[in-house]
Amino acid sequence: MKINAGAYWDVGTRSLNEDSVLLQIVHSRKRDTVLALVADGIGGLSEGHIASGYVCEVMNERFYREIVPLSDAGRSFGLLKRSLLRALYDIARELRVYADDRQLRLGSTAAILLITGRRYMCVNLGDCRVYECLGDRIKSINEIHSLSPGSVSRCVGSFPYMEPDVYCGHIRGRTGFLLASDGYYSLMDKDPYLFDPSKLRSDEIIEKRLYEIGSLIRKRGQQDNASAIYLSCV
Repeated sequence: MKINAGAYWDVGTRSLNEDSVLLQIVHSRKRDTVLALVADGIGGLSEGHIASGYVCEVMNERFYREIVPLSDAGRSFGLLKRSLLRALYDIARELRVYADDRQLRLGSTAAILLITGRRYMCVNLGDCRVYECLGDRIKSINEIHSLSPGSVSRCVGSFPYMEPDVYCGHIRGRTGFLLASDGYYSLMDKDPYLFDPSKLRSDEIIEKRLYEIGSLIRKRGQQDNASAIYLSCV
């Protein structure tokens, strides 16, 4: 499978970017393994950049230590799922310890997309979106955990552990995936043409498209941090 990808990360008008992104693609003789992640530090709490950055740091380490070897060995999707969920649980535990030691509250959303071969898994906590793009249509894979605009009902952080939602599927034909923080998707056009994977066939074109949309949402008044990752899979 051929994969092209790009990422967008913008502070907006804030003094600090509390979003973090992670994109790792490993090619092997048997299959490609991809991990894409957008994490958004919870506004109104302390050290959102620490929380979202730690999510990416641990997931990156777990990807290479556990997930890639499991994928290369052709192990079951269930084992890959357990590895991702265990990583999130460990992140939540460590963030609680960090917060308790400093007597503060912090948290982050986490929208994760794992691709191995032609199967994908989406794991979600919070209000980031993961879209599947198929030619002339774009649809959200995940439901968001939001009580109202700007607030979330689930996250990973200094709170009791919350089970993430998990969505699985197969990649059939040319497919695109867009992961986006609420600062990116809330004011963007959902025009399927903009994310048609048949039009986004190189890393350079993908990066350009993500930045074009990023510039558009800034002109529309978006002041929040905005982050996105796009993957085109053939």
